[in-house]
Formats: sequence, structure tokens, C-alpha cells
Amino acid sequence: MKIALVMPYYGVLPPYFSFFLRSLEGKGLDVLFFSDLAVEKCPSNFKPIKMPFDEFKRLAVEKLGVPVRLDTPRRLCDFKPMYGVLFAEELKGYDYWAFGDCDVMYGRRFDAWIEKVVAGDYEVATVQQDFVAGPFTLVKNCEKCNRFFEKAAGWRDILLQPKTMAFDELGENWFRKWLGGHRSYEQLRREQGSFSAVCWRERDAGLLRFLCESVVCEETLKRGE
Repeated sequence: MKIALVMPYYGVLPPYFSFFLRSLEGKGLDVLFFSDLAVEKCPSNFKPIKMPFDEFKRLAVEKLGVPVRLDTPRRLCDFKPMYGVLFAEELKGYDYWAFGDCDVMYGRRFDAWIEKVVAGDYEVATVQQDFVAGPFTLVKNCEKCNRFFEKAAGWRDILLQPKTMAFDELGENWFRKWLGGHRSYEQLRREQGSFSAVCWRERDAGLLRFLCESVVCEETLKRGE
């Protein structure tokens, strides 16, 4: 079973990046790191691929057939569910691909969770129970799943926007809505303009084998704590 974590990255590497790399050692997945940065002291499963930001934008326009608006690397989260199409050549030979973030440490439960995904033949699997998680979501590498994002309402219009739309999770300003009293994830998922909405709708219709369970521990530490 071959798994690739697809990670375009542009900007300055964070100070915790070495810990992220160390946590990936022995985890049974390759990290396809698309960037114009040089990374030193990489584990053997870390695969740097030279790709400047302008080249990523050109590729997105070519592969998606949309004159995408991509002014800042922060907008990459809107493209995460599309990596199977964007990097189809690099993903040949992989059974699954994942999108994720580098402010993540992979622990001991990760291997068992991957085994559960593979044994259940899930097509999409995410580490949050309420929505598709940007920090790590696994997608089966097949034509159906790689183009699953196309089932989202208005996905082309989303790519034309100048600001981040959180397409990989629950859509534009979903966190603000949640804090403002829109507490039902079920209602947010029905808004359609997100990858989460697509996955839940298709699962409920019996058209997608979708695993969503909380196996991630998120902590925000304040300075001095």
C-alpha cells in the first residue's frame, strides 16, 4: 500500500518544521513537497519537488480549466481536494494521497488509523468527526475520488475569489458562523460550497465510503503557558 502526502508549500519554513519531519519517520507514507525552498536533513520518505509558486498557478489553470485567482499561498487550502487532479503524474503508483499541514505531529495512533482506512476500503477518510479536516485527509487515488470536488456547488466560482474560501473544510467564514451561534455542523454541511458538504451528502446517499472520526488532538498554547 503506497500513500503520498501532497504538500505544496511557499514562504518561510516554520521553526517547528524539523519536528514535523521527524514525526513522519517510519509512518509508511511519502511526502511530496512541492516548493521552491531547499529543505535540509530530510528523512528518506521526504520527496522534494521543485515547483515555484507561479508554476503551481499555471498548473492549476491548465488542469482545472479555470482562470483561478491565486494571489497568495494562503489560498492553497481551497485547492487541497484538487491535488489528485493537479498532481496526477506524480501520484502514479500510489494507492492513496492525502492533503495536510505541516503544523502537525504524527503519533502512535496514526498507523492503526491508516490500517483501518485500508481494511475498510474507504474512499475518503478524515481525522475529524464533524467535517473534512484540512490538517489531514486521505483520498483514494482513482478517477472518481480525484474528481470528487467537482460535485461541490460552484467550485469554479470559488476558485475565482480573491480570498480564502475554506473549500477543503466547511466553506467561507464557517468558523465565524459557528462562533456566532450557527452551532449545527449539519446545517453548515448543507450549505454545499465545500468539500465537507459533498462528502457528507454522497455518503448519506450511499455513493461514498467516507470515514470521519476524531483522532486528532488540537491544542492552542498561549505565550508563557
